Amino acid sequence: MNKKNNNGPCILVPLSENELAEEQEEEEETKLDAHAEAPRQHRRYRVADGVSFHFYVSQSPCGDASMSALDMEQSLANKKRKFTPTTTTIPYDDGPNANATTTTTLRGRHDYSALGRLRTKPARTDAETTRSMSCSDKLAKWCLLGLQGALLMHWIPTPIRFSTLVVGPERYDKQSIVRAVVERAAKSAHGIGGGKEEELRLLEIRVETTEVQFEFSVGALNQRLGGAGSGSTAKRARAGIGNAEDASAAKAGFGKAEDAAKAADNEAAVVLIPANAALAWDASRGPRGPAEVTVSGRKQGASKTKSGEWSLKARSSLCRASFFARFLALSKNKNEQSSSQPAAALPVTYRAAKLASSRYQAARAAMLAHPNFAGWVFGGDELQEFTAVVAGGAMHEA
Repeated sequence: MNKKNNNGPCILVPLSENELAEEQEEEEETKLDAHAEAPRQHRRYRVADGVSFHFYVSQSPCGDASMSALDMEQSLANKKRKFTPTTTTIPYDDGPNANATTTTTLRGRHDYSALGRLRTKPARTDAETTRSMSCSDKLAKWCLLGLQGALLMHWIPTPIRFSTLVVGPERYDKQSIVRAVVERAAKSAHGIGGGKEEELRLLEIRVETTEVQFEFSVGALNQRLGGAGSGSTAKRARAGIGNAEDASAAKAGFGKAEDAAKAADNEAAVVLIPANAALAWDASRGPRGPAEVTVSGRKQGASKTKSGEWSLKARSSLCRASFFARFLALSKNKNEQSSSQPAAALPVTYRAAKLASSRYQAARAAMLAHPNFAGWVFGGDELQEFTAVVAGGAMHEA
């Protein structure tokens, strides 16, 4: 029954007995590892009737969806530089192509004319080479496998997909976005056993735009700076943006920033770069719940211990370890409801818990074997081999 709680209407409802029987039968058929045992479940759920999900991004996603628009922005000289043939070698870490040593996946924005290709994020030139896939590729993956990922699929076995992808006006190219995200996922549906019906369902995902520009998007900030992505530190402060070094100038107010601008007329222009801070709002905390601010990936204000290590309090609620702790807490709660066996029977690693999601892993393996996704770059299994013990709702590393 779709009842309301203190935070608003419920978006999940329990599966009926018939639905649950069908799901369990299908999961047994797709189980990849007979030794991987999923946590015991009291119930499984699906999205309630009438509930839909909508994804918003302030500009065209990086990767294949924005290559055509990005190409049109470049000068001829810059195009020649970007089109210079580059040998790109990216190692595989796992997946069906584990023995391969090279891939056709492109790094960032190399070769704008190569459309329909997997790409890693552009990343900053002063940072280490990233193994994170582009937003276009991740969105296509979520369309195909679902937004909930391997852990939540233990309880929500049917993929959750967004109905609408809304993209801001910057670099908006509907044809490219549909090709890179929606059509790529739809054309891969047969490869993961989805069939024609699943392909048609994916093609129903709508791509729309809005004329409302995000206040702190790159384009909006460039307009406020009065230049093409550059300006003095004082100008950045006047705009209310910048990195940690500019924060004090921004807080000082517009008056002091104007004085600083006059004193910095001869200052060399600096390139607009992303700030190292992020703001995240968690719907589970309620409509008026506090937002989480992270700086360089850690909670704002956190400090190291006397031994020089970061404490657990510095950990973001959006990191893998926090997600895993919440997963274990939920598993423990379900076990207590459905079994007399203690929660200590689940001393699994984060990676083991993901592998135990047999339906998700079967679909993921099929996706990675499909030509549209072959060459996917991985971060390494060792980054997922960690454990956590939940006691009284708190997380402790084991």
